[in-house]
Amino acid sequence: MSARAESGWTISLNGEVHRVEAGATVSTLLAELGQHPRTVAVEYNGEILKRDSFSLTMLSRGDRIEVVRFVQGGLEFPSTPRYSDLVKRAASSIGRAADS
Repeated sequence: MSARAESGWTISLNGEVHRVEAGATVSTLLAELGQHPRTVAVEYNGEILKRDSFSLTMLSRGDRIEVVRFVQGGLEFPSTPRYSDLVKRAASSIGRAADS
């Protein structure tokens, strides 16, 4: 096994296979993608993450990550039922956080 294979693993990112380095967090993944944490909603293995946990959430082999980017006038996402559900859950989560 090569050193590269030992230093990272694959995750599912928006339904696509994506390679991350060992020790990567949601924050480092967002930085790699060029996304500012304030402009996205992140689902980690089926749960919406709060922004303050991005840097604490370590990525592991096989994790399922969905990233939805906020854009002016709404959200940018494919028009599939999966993303539609994620957007509804993220909006609900954001609304609860704003109320607290």
